[in-house]
Amino acid sequence: MNIERILKNPVSILIGATSTGKTMLLSNLMAEYIAKYTGRVYCYGVRREITKEMPVIPFSSVVELEQIQDGIIVVDEVGALFDLDNRKQKRMIESTLRLVNHHNNKLVLSGLPSDFRKFLSAKATCFMYTSLTLSDLINGSLAKTTLLEYREEGMGAYTLDVPVGSFICYVENEIKNNKTASFQMDIFKYIEKFDTKRKNGNLFEKRS
Repeated sequence: MNIERILKNPVSILIGATSTGKTMLLSNLMAEYIAKYTGRVYCYGVRREITKEMPVIPFSSVVELEQIQDGIIVVDEVGALFDLDNRKQKRMIESTLRLVNHHNNKLVLSGLPSDFRKFLSAKATCFMYTSLTLSDLINGSLAKTTLLEYREEGMGAYTLDVPVGSFICYVENEIKNNKTASFQMDIFKYIEKFDTKRKNGNLFEKRS
C-alpha cells in the first residue's frame, strides 16, 4: 500500500459498505506510517483492541480534534464524530476541517457511502473505495461523480465489487501532474490482531 500517495493529501476519504475491510485498511495505514515515520498518529472510532497494539493517540471529541497539530489523524466512522444529519452543523464542520488543515495535519475520514455529503466529499483530493452499492452514494457528491468515471474491472451498473484485501484509490490531478494513473487498485494485508470480528461466535452452529 502506497501510504505516501494517500497521506500527502490534506483530506483523504475511505468509502465502503459495512464489513468490506475499511477498519483493516486504516489499521494497515497507521501501522505502516508508524513503522516508517516519526510523526504522531491520532485516531477516533478505532476499537481499543487495535489502538493498544500501536503507539497511537485516541481522541473522543471534536474539541480535541481542533487542538491537534502536526499529526496524521484517522477517523473511523465519520458519522459518529460529526452530526451529519443536522444541516445546521455544516458550517461548524467546515470550520473544524479548516482549522485541522491550518494546524498542519493530514486527515483520513472513513465511513459509509451515505456519510459523505456534498460539502464533506468536496474537501477531499484522495478517494479510496472498497465494495459498495452505487445508489448509496450521495447524488451530486464528488465521491460519487469521481467513482462513476471508473471503467475498470469490478464496476457494474449498480455495484462496485472490489476483491477482499484490495481498494481503489483515486488522487486528484495525479495523471496531469505526475503522468501516472489517477485510479489505481492497491492492496492491504490481513493482520489477525487488527481483526475485531475474528472472535465473533457462529450464530448458526448446529446442536450435536
